[in-house]
Amino acid sequence: MNFTTLLGENADNTSAKVGAFIGGVVEIPVADNFYVQPELVFALKGADLGPSNVSLVYVQIPLMAKYHITDEVAVELGPQVGFLLGDNWDEDLNGQDTNSTDLGINLGGGYRMDENFYFQLRLGFGLSKVLDFSGTHNGAVSVGAVYFL
Repeated sequence: MNFTTLLGENADNTSAKVGAFIGGVVEIPVADNFYVQPELVFALKGADLGPSNVSLVYVQIPLMAKYHITDEVAVELGPQVGFLLGDNWDEDLNGQDTNSTDLGINLGGGYRMDENFYFQLRLGFGLSKVLDFSGTHNGAVSVGAVYFL
């Protein structure tokens, strides 16, 4: 589950929209307690603009660096690139289309319950503008569960 919104100069009247994400991760050991975690994620994002919603559908590729502070608790940091698959923004009415690429950075942490289950909380900050004229960026708070095979 994720909670997303648009952040920036012209995002005063926006509020969070509930969305979802699903995907896969691979945890690659690099050194003691340090891992690289590439991911492939399908994500529903957007924002509530009052009378209407902006809905954005992305395929995202985060590349997270993960450090286990303890066997159970980890912190994560890494860049992400997202590719827009679709939206409900009407270019004809609004004069400009949404940008097709979304670069961002993620910060988060997680709790490993056992060898298979890992729960995470992540903050995502878009660095690319969703719409050039508005100066807005994607923002997300994601809560998820991972099952490692």
